[in-house]
Amino acid sequence: MNPRDLDHIQRFLTTVGRSSLFEYFGVEPDAPDDGVEAAIKQRRAWAQGQQSNPKYRQEAIWVIKNIARCRRAMVDGRLQYIAATRTAAQQKEFEVLDLFILGNIADGVLSVRGERAILEQGDAQGLPRDLVQSRLAELLVERGARREGDVASGPFVDHYAILGAHPDADINSLERAYRERYHAARQLADPRETERVYAELDAAWEVLRSPGTRARYDERHREEREDDPADLTPAASVGRLRLGVETPAAPATDAGTRQPHNASSELAAVARTPHPSRLELVGPDTIELSVEGRRTAASLTVRKVGPGAMPGRVFGDQGWVSVSPSRLDPDVSEQVITVSVDATAMGSTKAVARITVATEDGQRRSVTIHAARRTRTTRAIGAAVLMLGVVAYGMHETGFGPLQPPPPPEGTLVVEVDPPGGVIFVNGDLVSTAGTARLGHGLSIGEPLRIRVEQDGFDTWAGEAILEDGRETRVEVVLVLTDKMDWVPTEGDVRAEIPAEDLQHALAKRTDRFDGCYEKHLEGAAPGSLALTSLIAHVSARGRFIGVRFDAENHPPSDPLHNCLKRQLRSIKLPLFTGDYAVVRHQFRYTVPTDMDAP
Repeated sequence: MNPRDLDHIQRFLTTVGRSSLFEYFGVEPDAPDDGVEAAIKQRRAWAQGQQSNPKYRQEAIWVIKNIARCRRAMVDGRLQYIAATRTAAQQKEFEVLDLFILGNIADGVLSVRGERAILEQGDAQGLPRDLVQSRLAELLVERGARREGDVASGPFVDHYAILGAHPDADINSLERAYRERYHAARQLADPRETERVYAELDAAWEVLRSPGTRARYDERHREEREDDPADLTPAASVGRLRLGVETPAAPATDAGTRQPHNASSELAAVARTPHPSRLELVGPDTIELSVEGRRTAASLTVRKVGPGAMPGRVFGDQGWVSVSPSRLDPDVSEQVITVSVDATAMGSTKAVARITVATEDGQRRSVTIHAARRTRTTRAIGAAVLMLGVVAYGMHETGFGPLQPPPPPEGTLVVEVDPPGGVIFVNGDLVSTAGTARLGHGLSIGEPLRIRVEQDGFDTWAGEAILEDGRETRVEVVLVLTDKMDWVPTEGDVRAEIPAEDLQHALAKRTDRFDGCYEKHLEGAAPGSLALTSLIAHVSARGRFIGVRFDAENHPPSDPLHNCLKRQLRSIKLPLFTGDYAVVRHQFRYTVPTDMDAP
């Protein structure tokens, strides 16, 4: 499609409040051509009947005059139009993200917390992480800002000591240490101390998880260790986390600190394997795919040759391909990677992409994907050839070769978490950080899928689901609150303020959930009456509700109702701020339904 057509269409869609022609005409982007044609004819008939209606006259005239332009976009140039609308939508999302990034680097330094918040914001907007990271790097250069981990001066923090890991530990050992200490921090009696430990662990992991930032940090770490090696051993600083009970027999360090002991979080320092395993890809260097329908999948096998661990990642260089899993299991000798092709995003009937497997020790192997989208004509020819093959087979003349096997079975898994939020793992792979997940490719049919959900302040949930071919399996997870949410500030704590608009926006997004608590647990209120509940809460510097008190203004107090409201509040994430805590005051208002309100 030419840019003039796209611009003309977009101006019209803006006036009618639609994001694409497919939405305006009420048809799916992957609908067959005859279905799109029928929708266009139906809308054209509507427009012809509305030319004399003042309310719709301008809209109707545009449709009649531009029906051929719409057909070019939705039928003849469908792939190009879909790609263009996605690019435009993504550009708008990046404009929103830019404001968020600029707010986090306003003082010229991007903190570890700030970078994590930016990545989470990009995830919430549905933007690819690699593009978010590229945009962040561009704005850092453009604004002359720098990352906190890149600063060569200032106070030094021993991130290895915070994790209780050896500086030579591999990435898997570091991640295990991070997760175990994170879980152990939940056992602390003081929520403020838990928040402080969380912040230290998050900062350490954000710096050490990336090979680039870890390499820069290691240079500084070696310099500091040379200056005072005795003060930087893991045993010397792990005590600051206070995750367990001190053991009387624990040896004292030079700083006079005893090493805490906690069996659930104790970790042995694991040195980096001196001879890493060799990476191999099993199969051809080029995969030819004939894409039918919206999605087609292929697979490639990754092999680890050698006894050492082989952590790494898998990624594609085009937006129309995706891989699962995207992280290598470092300990298995052989694993299968599923490559999915989205035909609607290819941009043309033929396209090429490269899938790369990269290990953390620098090994790289690639496979080239040649994808060809089958059109109506090729499908008709294929059907004719298949029919000839069947006839020939019946005559014992099998010159056409074996028939293609049926497509593999496929089901859909949907996971929804109450309260919304937290991270979702399926078979050990992280699949979502937004509290909801929808997966449809590369999952086994008829075999149990292990699901785990983690969220701060709640018990970890674990369960299983079994997919059926062609069906959607829905898993609804209800998390159990473990945080008492009874923290109160003490003398010396610094109070901060949360912008009122940020607070109101976060609470408004949960209105349906709050109303659900009243519908389920409010008792004794007359139909049609207004129930008012006052909230006074304390929020930590990480944006989490950690202290909550309710006052029922005109209805009997109810522990089940208040506990339900607490669950929803604990999962809300407010913006980070400078200070120790903030005070939140809010009034919940709920109108009790009458018989007339019932459907």
